[in-house]
Amino acid sequence: MRQFLTLSGGFGFGSMSMLALDYVITSLTLAKILKNIGYPKTQYAWIPIFNIYVLATVMTKGINSTNVFFVNIPTNRYRLGWLVILILSLIPSVGTKLALVARVFYYGDLYSRVYASLEHDSVDNHNALGIISAIIPFIVVIKTLSAPDMPIQVEHRSADLVA
Repeated sequence: MRQFLTLSGGFGFGSMSMLALDYVITSLTLAKILKNIGYPKTQYAWIPIFNIYVLATVMTKGINSTNVFFVNIPTNRYRLGWLVILILSLIPSVGTKLALVARVFYYGDLYSRVYASLEHDSVDNHNALGIISAIIPFIVVIKTLSAPDMPIQVEHRSADLVA
């Protein structure tokens, strides 16, 4: 019995340690993006869930309608895409599958915008890497943290409706 308790405590500590490490790495990544874009409150990168809203807001600044892989979404709704994913993930069975698809499209588009901004390139040139990054988020961390610290300008898709 003592071995079971020892193992379960170790797994719990290990899990909590991995979550804490993920939180720190993700926050550092988002803070670097916000800093390079020139966003004045980089500390928002450390607030879970709100940090995704801030990133989506920054990446869609000046756009009325956001084009997400051939679907136009009003920008104010696009910025709440994380909430749609969260709600879908709470629905048993089919909701988790829909949440995964929504996550790939939403974060894939968001990461494509980040990559295009880092490289001063068209967003459409980064679609594939954005989608892969939505499935394997550590790619965003590596690509962002290895980018030089320099001011970047937010890039938009050619199909976005600019205000």
